[in-house]
Amino acid sequence: MATTVAALAALWFTSQSLHATSDQYGLARQTATTERFAKATGQLGNSAVDVRLGGIYLLERLAGDSPADRPTIFEVLGSFVRGHSPIGPECGKVKDQQLPIDVQAALTVIGRRGAPSVEKIDLAETCLANAYLRDANLRGAQLRGADLAGAELGQADLTEASLYNANLSDASLWGADLQSARLDNSTLQRTWFLEARLRHANFNTADLRGADLGGTDMRGAYFDGANLSGTKFEDTSYAEARPDHVLFVKDWTTKGNENLQGASFSGARFDDSTQWPIEFVPIR
Repeated sequence: MATTVAALAALWFTSQSLHATSDQYGLARQTATTERFAKATGQLGNSAVDVRLGGIYLLERLAGDSPADRPTIFEVLGSFVRGHSPIGPECGKVKDQQLPIDVQAALTVIGRRGAPSVEKIDLAETCLANAYLRDANLRGAQLRGADLAGAELGQADLTEASLYNANLSDASLWGADLQSARLDNSTLQRTWFLEARLRHANFNTADLRGADLGGTDMRGAYFDGANLSGTKFEDTSYAEARPDHVLFVKDWTTKGNENLQGASFSGARFDDSTQWPIEFVPIR
């Protein structure tokens, strides 16, 4: 009996030692994470661009090592972009001018988050003209009022993103996923949406003059009050028999149908459930 008790006691002490060691390891790891985070955020405020770049990539590595800290890390990166590239009257004035290298780096890190991701990305009211965001994960991102003129967003995931009042003129969204995205009141002149997924997207009162929506899936999309002068819709899928797949395009303009002048619907598919403006007959 004494031998048994001694053995059990030894096991208990061993277990307690292991728990203590585990707790110490966890504490040490958390301390190291905190120190790395403090170092990275400190580097973001440095005056030297190469030091700021180091901080950005250190945060990316930290996000991979510490999933629990991902929301905070991407909140910091979003704040960095907002602080270093705010919207302003000079945004996009110089044709083809690239973003500052550190701002682009922060966007690249944000955009290559693994999917699925639950972090809230806030890039509202930012100057992102000519940004390179191809294949970026911007699902659910807040881009309200952002200037993305000339940006490369091909194959990007913008599902449920808010682009209300944003400027995407001359931007490329080839093959992008904008299902249930908000683009109402946005400026989309000459924007290229070729083969994009636009189901249930909101384009109400948007300026789509000269935009190319060829080959897109627009079932359930809303275009109330939108300006579609010169917009191309070749080979676009608008509607199915089901009422929830109607393309809503009623009341595009209060002054008649001049906002449809030059709009092309060659090869487009729509049916009796498609709601066109009063007295408007689409020409294929």
